[in-house]
Amino acid sequence: MTEVDRADYEEWRYQESLPDERNQLEHAFRLLETYSGIPHDEVEEHVRVLRDKAWAVFPYPCIGRWRFLNIYLASTPYYPEILQTLKGESGVFIDVGCCFGQVLRQLVVDGVPSPKLVGIDLRPEFFELGYELFRDQDRPPAKFVAADLLSGEGGDELNGTASIVHAASVFHLFGWEDQVKLGVRVTKLFRPEGEAVVFGRQVGNYEPKELEEHTSLGLKRYFHNPETWQKLWDEVGNLTGSKWKVDATMIDWVLGTKMNRPGIRFAVRRQ
Repeated sequence: MTEVDRADYEEWRYQESLPDERNQLEHAFRLLETYSGIPHDEVEEHVRVLRDKAWAVFPYPCIGRWRFLNIYLASTPYYPEILQTLKGESGVFIDVGCCFGQVLRQLVVDGVPSPKLVGIDLRPEFFELGYELFRDQDRPPAKFVAADLLSGEGGDELNGTASIVHAASVFHLFGWEDQVKLGVRVTKLFRPEGEAVVFGRQVGNYEPKELEEHTSLGLKRYFHNPETWQKLWDEVGNLTGSKWKVDATMIDWVLGTKMNRPGIRFAVRRQ
């Protein structure tokens, strides 16, 4: 990445004001008003304060650019299936990289029992900020577990429990080899029998290739299209003695004029 590219990236990843286009924030704002009881005219200042606290913990672009307020899953074609599964007798939903737990709280509002919901994140500070954001310390929406699935630190107590795993903006943080490693670890979360689906979305690429992104760790990231995403899960399946089928769609993300990239929305189902 050139110095010019790096400067553009640093400028892009933090957006001072809330987006002018508010339709993608609709679910989150409604959640803050109805679930959290925050008056309509106080919501924007409330999220500004919490966003900047979170940015100080770790400067993820999804925080800097307000994307944590886009509870996209509720608007996908997969959402009715998710609700139906979780309202059944069995089924546990694990949100990998849950951040503030915003998706988990949307599921609670939509009728999913809290004991069926689990959030995993590398940074437990986000759990506390989630309670502050949604003002629900007295009624935890889910079980929260601090774990680093890639390194194998934590989360073993969740093995064999999930029917659904949600992994949004997680795999794209890593290169191919680490994505395979993470995929193998995610498969261990699922129950041995029955439904097993990974839902999510992430940055994609119509013509995938290795891209070196500027991050504090200098990580190489691999951005997929549906074909390479299937190839990766084929490799995961070969390593775990399982088989996975990818249903994926490329989507347009408006991330800012300097850093626009396509996205990929997916469901990966065990066969």
